[in-house]
Amino acid sequence: MYCSSGSQQNNIMVRVFEVVVVVLVVTVALTEALSIHDATHGKRSLKALNNGEIKAMLEQTNYISQLVTCSNPNSDRSRCHFLVRETVARMPEVIRSSGRSCHGCSNTDVIRLRTAIEFVRKHHTDDYVTITNNFTQ
Repeated sequence: MYCSSGSQQNNIMVRVFEVVVVVLVVTVALTEALSIHDATHGKRSLKALNNGEIKAMLEQTNYISQLVTCSNPNSDRSRCHFLVRETVARMPEVIRSSGRSCHGCSNTDVIRLRTAIEFVRKHHTDDYVTITNNFTQ
């Protein structure tokens, strides 16, 4: 008989949760893309978005969902450090606004992003100070 330890079960549950979060975030991003309004043309369909807009939206949701997993105390610190730097490089306006204006993000995504940014503030202080200094001048 094989008994799984509690930590193994927790790790599996964390992984399942992370996958569910990524799927939900991408779904929300695509749903938001379908409901974008243009002042002169009314609703725009996903086909009306150009490839650059779609790519940027998917990159943004991907980095947000990965960065959110960094709020887990058992997360890989070096991976999270990389994600912090990539997020800063790709989405400085989201970091600067602490998630207040996140294009394509639902309210839930913004809350998760704020949690992730708080993680950055606590565990990557140097990066956070650099971010703050760069965007408050």
